[in-house]
Amino acid sequence: MKTNTQVYQQLMPEKVSSELPAIYANEGVNEAKIKFIVKYFNPCGAQTWYISEGEPMKEEDGSPVLCPKTLDQDWMFYGYVDGFDYPEWGYVTLGQLVDLRCAPFNMPIERDIHFSPSIMQEIFP
Repeated sequence: MKTNTQVYQQLMPEKVSSELPAIYANEGVNEAKIKFIVKYFNPCGAQTWYISEGEPMKEEDGSPVLCPKTLDQDWMFYGYVDGFDYPEWGYVTLGQLVDLRCAPFNMPIERDIHFSPSIMQEIFP
């Protein structure tokens, strides 16, 4: 079984962190044209997170917010979540994704390593 640190490293390689635009970077952009940089998914279910923006979380004094289970830098993501009762735009932290385990096999959330950055209308025509 993967440790939380291994899950963190798999979900947030440097390539992803360097390509993510900051939170609010897509404000005012036509929803169909928003580009998703990374895709996370539940390997035991239907939930998928398409992330379009993200940035490291910081305390008011500028110090980093750490993922509770890994003590690595936590990130705030914004994107589109599909597979729950209804799809929606919203926020999720990297720490929350690291913490999630999928029933019934206790598997962690995974990053789709075959996903190429795509705009919304290419994924949801």
